[in-house]
Amino acid sequence: MNKRDLVIDSLEQCLQTPRCQDCGWIECESFECQQSPFPINLIYAALDFLKEQSWISVEDEMPEEHETIFAKLRGTDKWNGNMCMRMSDDVRVLVEYDNGHRAIRHDNTVDGKWKLENPTHYPHCRVLYWMKNPTFMPEE
Repeated sequence: MNKRDLVIDSLEQCLQTPRCQDCGWIECESFECQQSPFPINLIYAALDFLKEQSWISVEDEMPEEHETIFAKLRGTDKWNGNMCMRMSDDVRVLVEYDNGHRAIRHDNTVDGKWKLENPTHYPHCRVLYWMKNPTFMPEE
């Protein structure tokens, strides 16, 4: 389990039990949850942030893809090489170029591959991390 998932699981455990028991978060072992009440809205805010705003290694997970409108044409005479079966939503990505330079870009996957890693368009780039685009909620 990667650290992001461990943090999420541990915070969810804090919501389910009034005291620290087997949450897995090592840094929390000396914290007495039952004696120092933690604001519940802060835990929910942290969970939302971690789930939606954290960088995810491409080695751990890729963005979820959905079927495109072209998928139903696969195997017919209307299918052509410019069409795709599945595509992810647009996400932020951290890319690394051959010269070691890193930058943040926007990209999406097409049939399980990053568009930015297409050798005919971007031959010197690889995606290292990705995250969902931030969602901004107006203040109440």
